Amino acid sequence: MPPSTLAFSATRSRLTTQLLALLLAALALTSPGCSTAQSIFNSLDKPTARVVGAELTGLTAAGATLDFDLEVQNPYSVPLPIGALAVALSSGGTQFLSADSQPGSSIPARRSGRVTVPASLDFASMLSLLEGVRPGAVIPYRADVNLGVDIPTGERLSLPLSHEGQVPIPAPPTITVRAVNWDELSLQRARGTMTLDIANPNQFAASLRTLDYALSLGGSQVAQARLARGLDLAANASGSLEVPLSFSTSSLGMSLIQAVTSGHIDYSLTGDSDLSTPFGRILMPVTAVGRSPTTR
Repeated sequence: MPPSTLAFSATRSRLTTQLLALLLAALALTSPGCSTAQSIFNSLDKPTARVVGAELTGLTAAGATLDFDLEVQNPYSVPLPIGALAVALSSGGTQFLSADSQPGSSIPARRSGRVTVPASLDFASMLSLLEGVRPGAVIPYRADVNLGVDIPTGERLSLPLSHEGQVPIPAPPTITVRAVNWDELSLQRARGTMTLDIANPNQFAASLRTLDYALSLGGSQVAQARLARGLDLAANASGSLEVPLSFSTSSLGMSLIQAVTSGHIDYSLTGDSDLSTPFGRILMPVTAVGRSPTTR
């Protein structure tokens, strides 16, 4: 077939589809209860959609965003408006999230396009709704997504979709000062090594990248620093780190000197841990309060 004939055939096909869409819309407007428009529409290809991915973003100690990526196929010769989006998340038969939105976007004519359905997770709400779930757990979920598209007849067609996956409810690492060993103690300076025991209470692996902390001994703050040495922790596992200490004692008074030489000392450590996990990077606050043995 000559090229000119092919071009004419393609143009005629597009015009036929456009005229049919206008006819369907006219029938729907003039005869709302008539089955003619519906029967014509039923003979046409319908839009289709599928979930092509789910990405956890913005993970924090309080929550995260779960973005569902949908691929929508538009068989019509006119753009296909996305009229509504709804998502419901459940675990073990218990729903813990429901959200609706009106995106106002459209899929180009005779093409496929992507639509993102965001779901904002609140970990405190999930813990209150899901029985038996504790911080550190990995939660299996089912997502039921309803995509509403406005078809050429003027009606809204619902495309139900589902997806299954997992989300974490992260817990901060547990830190304990196991011991402090002093190499130097005087009225001017204290220098030694602090041993930290760090436990990962999560059901997933976590690598400690950095630890920004403030340390108080005997009621006096003696250090504010960043620990940049990594520690890889398997799920529900623990490890230890040796942290150097060095601070001036001249301005802290005799009470601290007496405390650090007594064999035990009260400590308080607060800060933020930077964790690398299979679900992404998480910044988690840490707090440790207790009494540690000291040696010289």
